[in-house]
Amino acid sequence: MLKFNKNKIKFYLDVVLITAYVVLMEPQFTGESWHEWVGLAIGGAVLIHLALNWKWIATVTRRFFGHVARQARINYLLNLLLLVSFTLTVVSGILISKNLSTAQALNMSMDASRNWREIHVWIPDVTLLIVGIHLALHWKWIVYTSKRRLFKMSRRTQPGLSKETAS
Repeated sequence: MLKFNKNKIKFYLDVVLITAYVVLMEPQFTGESWHEWVGLAIGGAVLIHLALNWKWIATVTRRFFGHVARQARINYLLNLLLLVSFTLTVVSGILISKNLSTAQALNMSMDASRNWREIHVWIPDVTLLIVGIHLALHWKWIVYTSKRRLFKMSRRTQPGLSKETAS
């Protein structure tokens, strides 16, 4: 049976999500085509993130108006805002895409297309603000996990230590 460390996967997925999102904030870094395809990939990565956190989501959803810690309630609402803003970003991107030709396929009017373009321009800024708050609320976990995943070298791989001196 395949065994995986869910926290490790979530950590690396989050790093990739945030990095890609920030890079995509400036489409000239990637070009229009890559901007659109990586944006779709981010949408898929968000779905994976939700699946990895489904147990927590389901538990807090059931208990939201009952007995649940205040911090969990705040995280839940913030995550809900993130979901809405990410969804608006991806959907508006799909609707204005030139590579996917969605607007033409849906026979969207120029006014509707312009409205979705405006949403796609300002909602990522809102999303980035929410991500910043999310990061601040989870800062202790981020630091702890970063130290464990990124900066911790095993004693065997530290410079100057051989296998014999590492035990």
